[in-house]
Amino acid sequence: MKHRILAGFVGLLPFAVLAAQDLQAGAKKPEVEKIAGIEKTSICAGNDDTIALQAMLNHGNPEMTVVEIPATPTGCKISGPLIVRSNTHVIQNGLLLLSGYVWPVGGATQRGMYTLEDGTHDVIIEGTGTLDGGHANYTQLASGCCMGGIVSGGPAIADYSVDVRDITIRGLTIRRIPQWPLELDGASNVLVDGVTAHDSVNTTAIGHGSEDVIVNNLRVFNIADVCFAFYRGVENAIISNSIVNQCNGGGISVFSDWPACVGGPQFSKNVVINNNIARGQNATAGVGGIDALGLHTDGTTNESTSFTFNLAHSHNSQGIGMTPARHGLIAGNMTSGQGPNNYAAGVNLLGAKGVLVSGNSTFNEGVGTTTGLGLNVGTFPASAAIPLPICNSSVPALPAVTTERVSILDNYYYDSAPTPSMLHALVSNVAVPAVVAGNTYAPMIGVSDSIIYGTGSHNADNDAQP
Repeated sequence: MKHRILAGFVGLLPFAVLAAQDLQAGAKKPEVEKIAGIEKTSICAGNDDTIALQAMLNHGNPEMTVVEIPATPTGCKISGPLIVRSNTHVIQNGLLLLSGYVWPVGGATQRGMYTLEDGTHDVIIEGTGTLDGGHANYTQLASGCCMGGIVSGGPAIADYSVDVRDITIRGLTIRRIPQWPLELDGASNVLVDGVTAHDSVNTTAIGHGSEDVIVNNLRVFNIADVCFAFYRGVENAIISNSIVNQCNGGGISVFSDWPACVGGPQFSKNVVINNNIARGQNATAGVGGIDALGLHTDGTTNESTSFTFNLAHSHNSQGIGMTPARHGLIAGNMTSGQGPNNYAAGVNLLGAKGVLVSGNSTFNEGVGTTTGLGLNVGTFPASAAIPLPICNSSVPALPAVTTERVSILDNYYYDSAPTPSMLHALVSNVAVPAVVAGNTYAPMIGVSDSIIYGTGSHNADNDAQP
């Protein structure tokens, strides 16, 4: 059954016909129509295709309907968001370019080149094509903008209970975005697979109450913020088999901060970060490669986080960190070359409660004239209130968080650099309750094990190793 939707202005404007068919029947490309003997130009032949493309997306069918974005030599140009509603399968194999968008003034609504309407369900957006936000300088926020790549939730500062579910994003490249290449908030049953995001301003993220999320085979680079984040309250989520590099805010994060006007942060639970590569190199302000970070005024934080079989190297600070976090696993990871911040650690635990660190390998931490550490354990420091630049708000004063029950088992620490730079394999600046056993140390330039063992600790390592 065909469902035809006509879109036009006064005069000669783009016109679309959408074949609404079951997925098994395949997609039908837009056709060139004649109305009253006048031949209409094909979609994506002009300077602004927003209305024609939106008409295609407004199919109005209760069953899954394929909408194919035309692939043309010059691409499709939009001047505002395309709203994607329920039961829509978007196929994009060409270029979609944000062109001529006028940034809203104040109180901007969170929008993307593809925007998932609140309450949207059963959406697939996929293809070999590219979303281009047209923002040339990825290190600089476009003044007043809130335009992302693919977005659910909004407005940008408000409630995120938007009930978006059963969402698949697959295969696309998203670049030069003024804010988030991908920002799915309040979404459940999410699959993001094979997406590339680069040269954009804000984090590639899934957050704000999202749950049951799979992110696989992601490629992210040249982001002015963190490469990828599970942000403010994600539950039952995994990112795996992905490569992130050269992002100014760090690699992969389970992150909960205090954005203005939202109130206290939400916290994530049951998050797995597995088999990824996080590379820093030019991360001028990066906190590290892979980390869990976030704290409430009552001391609550992210919980049940697992970092397994990842490679983190060449970051300014720690390779892998839980600072702070409750109930965590750090196992089978490899870190190397962290710096140039002095005392950069392969693994950093600050205010970690009930964390197992096992089977990790740490090499040559500390680069240039800096000094590195294998594993650092300490108290998460208290902080004073910090004013925020918008909404006349501030990050409240946060408490210090002490470390509880950390087990450090069967890890390997080795500095093979021509000029060794690792000071200690294990270190703490305060007494911590730690179980240490089965670790292997190569000679450090300082004492291998300099942990201050607190009450309830057990040390079964043999420090006299060759």
